[in-house]
Amino acid sequence: MRNYGRFGYEFILAFPLTIAFLLISPTDIGFARIGFGTVFYAALCCVAAACIRYLKGRDRLIALGAVAAFLGLPILSGVLGEGFEYFFTHLSFWIVPAITAGCFLAAMLCKRFRAARILVMLIIAAVLIALLIFEIVVPKICVMLFLSVLLLLFADGTQLRWHKSGHTEHSLHIAYITPFVILWLFICLIFPVGKEPYDWRLFRNLWKGLSDFAISLTQRSGGPSDDFDSFRPGFTANPHVHGGETGDDDRVLLHVEPLYGTVPYLRLAGQYCDTFENLTWKSTITEDNDEISFDTLETRCAFYKAEVLSDYMQSSEIRITYRKFNTRHLFVPDKINLDSEMDIAKLDVKENGRNLVYGKKHGVNNSYVVSGYRMNVMHSAFAEFVSDYEDFTEEDWQRTMNRTDRGSDVLTFRSLQAYRRLMREEYLLPVTLPDSAVSFVEQVTAGETRPFQRMVLITRALSQFAYTTAPDVFPEYVKDATSFLDYFLSTQRGYCTHFATTMVLLARSEGLPARYVHGFCVSMNGMEPVDVTADMAHAWCEIYFEGIGWIPFDATPGYGGAEAWLTRDEYINSPGGQPAQIPTVKPPQPVTPSVPQEEGGIPRSVIMVGMGLGALLLFTAFVLLTDRVITLRRFRRLPVRDRVAVLYRRNLRVLSYLRLPQEKDETLSEYRARIAADLPEGAADWIGDYETLLYGTGAEASEIAERMASGNARLVAEFKRRRPRFYRLCSIGNRLIH
Repeated sequence: MRNYGRFGYEFILAFPLTIAFLLISPTDIGFARIGFGTVFYAALCCVAAACIRYLKGRDRLIALGAVAAFLGLPILSGVLGEGFEYFFTHLSFWIVPAITAGCFLAAMLCKRFRAARILVMLIIAAVLIALLIFEIVVPKICVMLFLSVLLLLFADGTQLRWHKSGHTEHSLHIAYITPFVILWLFICLIFPVGKEPYDWRLFRNLWKGLSDFAISLTQRSGGPSDDFDSFRPGFTANPHVHGGETGDDDRVLLHVEPLYGTVPYLRLAGQYCDTFENLTWKSTITEDNDEISFDTLETRCAFYKAEVLSDYMQSSEIRITYRKFNTRHLFVPDKINLDSEMDIAKLDVKENGRNLVYGKKHGVNNSYVVSGYRMNVMHSAFAEFVSDYEDFTEEDWQRTMNRTDRGSDVLTFRSLQAYRRLMREEYLLPVTLPDSAVSFVEQVTAGETRPFQRMVLITRALSQFAYTTAPDVFPEYVKDATSFLDYFLSTQRGYCTHFATTMVLLARSEGLPARYVHGFCVSMNGMEPVDVTADMAHAWCEIYFEGIGWIPFDATPGYGGAEAWLTRDEYINSPGGQPAQIPTVKPPQPVTPSVPQEEGGIPRSVIMVGMGLGALLLFTAFVLLTDRVITLRRFRRLPVRDRVAVLYRRNLRVLSYLRLPQEKDETLSEYRARIAADLPEGAADWIGDYETLLYGTGAEASEIAERMASGNARLVAEFKRRRPRFYRLCSIGNRLIH
């Protein structure tokens, strides 16, 4: 029992740890659920690790062969049949042994080092705390297994620190207390779990405060760089629109909390760019031109003439909080509602053209409330309103100013005219179209002369192109706006940056001021708060229509093509009508190839097991045969006295198989006298010969070796007669010749 207890130390700790870590493993590594098969496989892996750890010589070699056969052969077969994709479609083949090996190694270190026991206990405690803080749902058995290992390690440490007499070996002690821990585990598992878990609010708030403080320190020491520059959509290390895979990035940058109005999606603009130079978008306008105020007021003044304002504009209010983000940029919707409580002056921001920037970088927990509008751009009613619209008068403008409580000597009707001229100067830069772009525009806008409808048609045509998160690298001839348009319209494939750039350039070629906007596009879920991650970075186009204001056009497939909702009359007249919602583009999900199933015949699993058993039997036979040959050859080369010692140990082993072992403190003479009556005549005479050799009297060593070999033959024959089945097993395993 003591030996088994010592050998079982690592297994007792490694097995529950392995199952617990498997239970918290993500499902995409092959474990949709941890069933009996996975548990059994993990147990076999733990047993194999224990055998490799404690067996010696040929036994350890056979154990290694068993592991290689049952683990390596199926993998080799799968790789030969399916290629290296087999590693991704059958992750459990190597994930379970890998986790088992790590846990077993940790258990081995715990057995030898006190520091290792403390470290493992801290890791388990950290895992349990992380599961609690991040609200990760795991089975009850998972938590109980972690706690069981903690309890065992604590008891093990107590055993080592306790000054006592008697058996003090801690590896044996942990084997004795394991049944009681299993009983405790069983009792805990049969009790039901409460429906309302304890929320641990105090600790969660404390953790959040510490986390925010750590992030804040990191951001303050992060140097002069602006985090927003790292998340420009479609860009890599610089703000160029050159190709290159964008990849997924799920870092949480912002936290958006809806306060009023439900929208299916939300665009948060961070920077407005006016100049496209050397395949780079730049924001060169640094003056405060009151663009935000004029933009919103001009649009409001135009749509106040509408019978139902909500047919064309919908308002919402949100609270934005920075998380792992450190930037000077302020993020706002397409149109800012000037009637809201948001006061730009209170936020310590200034206007650089249309851009809102802080005086210094703001990081974690920077929070503000902003109210804004979204526009029913792609609805036919919106297009008709804009196309048939007659510019408002000075009286209309003043009436709008009064409604919004924006009476000002700056925002006058005369200032509005100056603002319109400025928009044309700053955002209507010359563009030379290639022949491919001219042909494209003529084809998609054939017969349409109204500017807004032409932009709608171009947007819808571009949205039919292919969207990719891995755009091709531009060829060398693409160096300016003209060559970019020629390349993109010929390949018809790109990222949001390509679509937004194309839309801006084509709008300018039509004589319309346009600008490039980049920020984030966020899918909303009613009034639920949403985290904005880095992979939500997006780019789109805004076009200026005099008398209407700046209108967003998003030509990226899946983003802006369905940017519309039903008007009030359509909603009333359509049964169960609901506002149309914008579909959002999600990063492509990896597709796991399905494993082909054999039709009829022997199941593949049975074939794999059979091949593994066959390979193991062949390997074992080879090891035993080689071991027999090497052992006999080494025995013949031994000096005479060494051969006598080997024969003595052989005879004692056979006597133990016959249940006649030598007792403690028993002399050889006493031992011979006790067992002689239970053995055939002469089968115990070798004991006296060996005794005379030890005391230096009697025959020569060579003669004694012959008599001991003769005694060994009689003992083996008696062993074969009394216990034939056990004899065959020992004979096959070479237990009679060592």
